[in-house]
Amino acid sequence: MFDVFNPVVVHCLVYFIVTGAFLSAIYFLIDHDGRVRNRLSELRDQERERAEALSKQRGMLRLLIPLVPHVTEVFLPNDEHTRTRLQAKLTRAGIYSTSALSTYFTIKLALMAGPPLVAVALGAVGIAPFWPALLAGGVLGLFGIVLPSVWLARRQAARHGVLRKSLPDFLDLIMACLEGGLSMQAALKQVSEELRTAHPVLASELLMVIREMEIGCTLEQALQHLAERTALDELRTLCTFVSQATKFGTTMADAVAQLAIVLRTQREHRAEEMAQQAAVKILFPTLLFIFPTIFVVLAGPAAIKIRASLSRSGNSAALAENRNP
Repeated sequence: MFDVFNPVVVHCLVYFIVTGAFLSAIYFLIDHDGRVRNRLSELRDQERERAEALSKQRGMLRLLIPLVPHVTEVFLPNDEHTRTRLQAKLTRAGIYSTSALSTYFTIKLALMAGPPLVAVALGAVGIAPFWPALLAGGVLGLFGIVLPSVWLARRQAARHGVLRKSLPDFLDLIMACLEGGLSMQAALKQVSEELRTAHPVLASELLMVIREMEIGCTLEQALQHLAERTALDELRTLCTFVSQATKFGTTMADAVAQLAIVLRTQREHRAEEMAQQAAVKILFPTLLFIFPTIFVVLAGPAAIKIRASLSRSGNSAALAENRNP
């Protein structure tokens, strides 16, 4: 029979009773709700401070962004043809913002005038010598004039490369949709959805074509606008083939098939041209890096032997002069 008055049992009961009473007293004495309220108020204060800082930053941006067109108004070209040409370059590079031209010239102005001003400030303060700093700032300013144009040209070339790589998949899917009985507009919509993950640049351009067709443009006009936006010869050829197919009554599938043959031929010619240019391009690395190494390997031992023989002859001549004063 279980003995209630066993010393071990008594000690355990006393321990649990005292511990329970102590924990209960702590639980009832400590204000848990107050701690939770304090923590929540701290979080609210942090969130309020973060929102105020963000609103201040947005306020500064709201003040600075409207100044961009006014600052660059003086430096923008007044010739409408020049402005249109620069806007076309930005569009071909995939920059469709309405303020792209002003932003481009603002960055160009900052890169052009920023380094000389910083150089003058450093020279005036005495951190760097004035004239060397001014010369370095002028050189950097000249680079700042050229750098945005180079970046824009490289971005346009990179975009053309991306579009060229995505055209084969585009033509294959278009042919499959047209042979399946879809219209050209429905085929473009389906292909743009299919290419959204693999080729997002071409998918976005096709989506713009579909939007233009939905607001009333014909297929030829929408494709012509696509060719003008991208300035890609392959897309110009696509526009020509579609226009001829509409004019002469041939099916779109046949036109796309003929275009695929033309593009494959152009790709082969481009590969042959790059292969022929490889011999000329490899000439400069060969002259700069390979030939000096070969000269060192071939002429190095001979030069060491010639130097050693000349030193021995010089030493023997000196000894002979010392013996016969």
